[in-house]
Amino acid sequence: MDILLRLTNSWFYSSGKRPSDHEVMIDELLRISQLVTDFPEIVELDINPLMVFEEGHGAMAIDMRLVLAP
Repeated sequence: MDILLRLTNSWFYSSGKRPSDHEVMIDELLRISQLVTDFPEIVELDINPLMVFEEGHGAMAIDMRLVLAP
């Protein structure tokens, strides 16, 4: 995952945009992973997009869809 984040940030540097906050992105992915582990009735989770801002400005899920087992 860290390699993917580094590649993404290298694209931002080359395009003139500021890189996103790695730690926030990793933290959000770990929290989402823990959520679906703690609640096995979650059968589907879609977050699109997850906006990760520049360092120190956090992240925000713009849209989310959650499906629970019947």
